[in-house]
Amino acid sequence: VDGIAGGGKNLISYLLASLPKIEHVNPYAAAEQICGMVNLKKLSLETADYLLKNNYNRMFYDTALLRNINFRKSDKSSVLNHPRYKFIKKRLDSNDKKVFSNYKNKIITHFLTHHISNHSEPIFRSFNKKLLFIRILRSPLNISIIKNLAKWSIKWEKMDSRDSQIKVFSKKFKKNFPHFIKDKSNEYLKANIYERAIMILESALIEKKKFSGFEKKYGSKIITIPFENLITKPNFYIQQVSKFLSLKIDMITVKEMRKNSVPRKFDLKKHDADGLRFIKNKVRKKYFNKAFYLNNYYHKSIINKH
Repeated sequence: VDGIAGGGKNLISYLLASLPKIEHVNPYAAAEQICGMVNLKKLSLETADYLLKNNYNRMFYDTALLRNINFRKSDKSSVLNHPRYKFIKKRLDSNDKKVFSNYKNKIITHFLTHHISNHSEPIFRSFNKKLLFIRILRSPLNISIIKNLAKWSIKWEKMDSRDSQIKVFSKKFKKNFPHFIKDKSNEYLKANIYERAIMILESALIEKKKFSGFEKKYGSKIITIPFENLITKPNFYIQQVSKFLSLKIDMITVKEMRKNSVPRKFDLKKHDADGLRFIKNKVRKKYFNKAFYLNNYYHKSIINKH
């Protein structure tokens, strides 16, 4: 599952984890960093392929044995909050070899990344037909996303930021910027935080032609999910996933949907109007127009097509 900060990754991950065999979501920082380094031409695809497979083999083994699992009940990422925890806890047996042998073919790993769709070829190359890549997107006029990305644009300037995003240092501005904005770094560092948020959204929403080609090139499966459609018709997307993975939706899945209040009513027109009103006096005309264009693009090319 890949998407921007605040874009709905948690919701889709909770729903996916309610399906049989799918593990609790695991942030995959190494994949983000490897894809970022390839984008900056600091790693070759061949080296990235090796690193991803090597990391995955270790992570798969650790996942099967429940190593490095969060048991902190108060955390959303805790395995105790997994809808199928009573099945997972059976793997707490002390015999490592027995557990791995019994469960290695009964689990589907479930990873989460941030903002790498357009730079994700290393992942497709490594996993080919075994990969289901879910791209979760959200409206560029969502106020909480704009605020969230504005805050991150400040955090990313510093080296001690506690995130896995690969950053580049600008000698001119004495600040860091995320790798995916490298082609517009001067404009980005001159912009205010809300204008930066719009630029980040643009880099995430405008799909590069090569991304859609990864599916055919590597035999993988891509499912694009607009957040606004997910909350109004979750069954449509969960059925797509379950069909591809040959899994059956059961009452645990239904219960998890209710727990997360989906489906729910959503007024898209009001949402968009509120977003435009929010940014109107916070960004220059150029960026306001960009946000307006992005929203039209999002409706036409994403909401209406997926």
